Formats: sequence, structure tokens, C-alpha cells
Amino acid sequence: MNAEGSFWRDPPGYFDQLVYPAYVDAHKAIFSDADVEKGSPVLPGLVLIEPLQMGMDDIVTRCCEELVAVLRNSTATETEEAKT
Repeated sequence: MNAEGSFWRDPPGYFDQLVYPAYVDAHKAIFSDADVEKGSPVLPGLVLIEPLQMGMDDIVTRCCEELVAVLRNSTATETEEAKT
């Protein structure tokens, strides 16, 4: 809601001319061939969530699994470092 009490409405062309080109520019370095739509992630460990191919429950589950894995790896690394 904005200051006038109504909801924001995108002006014509806002997404296509401003938002999406900015997204592409900001994210092209993390995809092969700088292709944010069809390129594969090039950063090690980057997990790509495909929201159009997954239900919300599956997305949340996948995100939680990834977070748990990171925490487990972090804890294991800290434990190993403490032993040395």
C-alpha cells in the first residue's frame, strides 16, 4: 500500500523495460553463456529452484533441506577445526 492508501500498479512496460533487463544484467554472470533462462548455474554449490516446475510445499522442503545441509557441513567443519 502506498502513501495514498492504494496499491502500487506497475506503469505500462515497467517489468519488460526495467525490471527484467535489470534482473538479467545482475544475474547473467552466474549462468552459462550469460543465459538466465536456459543456462546452467556456474557457481559451485548454487542450487537453482524452478518455481514453475515445483509446488510451494516442494520449494519450501527443498530450501529447508539445503539449509540443513549447509548447517551440517558448517558444524562438521567447525568440529574438525577444533580438533586440530
